[in-house]
Amino acid sequence: MVRAFLIFSFVLSFITAGFSNDIVDPIGEKSDMVLIKDRARTTSMIKKGHGFFEVKGLFDSEKGEEYQIDYSFKINVSFYGDRGGVITLMVPKSYFGDSFWGQVRRGVVETSNLKIKLEDIKERVEHNGITYEECPVLKIYDVKGKDEKNLKDLIAFRALELGILNEKNLSSEEVQDLEASIVTHSSVPALGVLKMNITGKVRNYKIKMGFDLK
Repeated sequence: MVRAFLIFSFVLSFITAGFSNDIVDPIGEKSDMVLIKDRARTTSMIKKGHGFFEVKGLFDSEKGEEYQIDYSFKINVSFYGDRGGVITLMVPKSYFGDSFWGQVRRGVVETSNLKIKLEDIKERVEHNGITYEECPVLKIYDVKGKDEKNLKDLIAFRALELGILNEKNLSSEEVQDLEASIVTHSSVPALGVLKMNITGKVRNYKIKMGFDLK
């Protein structure tokens, strides 16, 4: 048990150092994402899609200083054409500094419009021929505000393709337990996302969509 704790503490200290913003201000950073056409992750109704994260600015909130990170996306849906939107994620200033990883290790971190929880740390992730080591896996949930509807709309299309919903009752109000699981790495700009799965529950069916770093 002691050995496991020491290893975990070392990994977290390594991650903390990697995400530190002692030198670089993240405002303006971007990272491009692409929709994954794997039926295990994304509905076949969606023919193509892309998006990007961008750090827009640093703002004061009731939770303290927070960075606004926008995820802008566009997808092409059979019979519906192009759909898109912007999802705003407010993350604590410490996300790019030394203290966030200690905070999220102790429990859920809550911001002005979402919650963040540490789910796992992957020893290594292979992506586009590159090996990324020590990759925290975070769950983002309880997204508040109008941006929640943009996420729910994506999940609703998946439910339509599976036959869980039909066009008459296609509504984002059917989607519950909306969350995103993100695999992150300190070398990736903006939110640091390598892989992202957006999930929701429609009539007790769990539905998933995936985007990866381009």
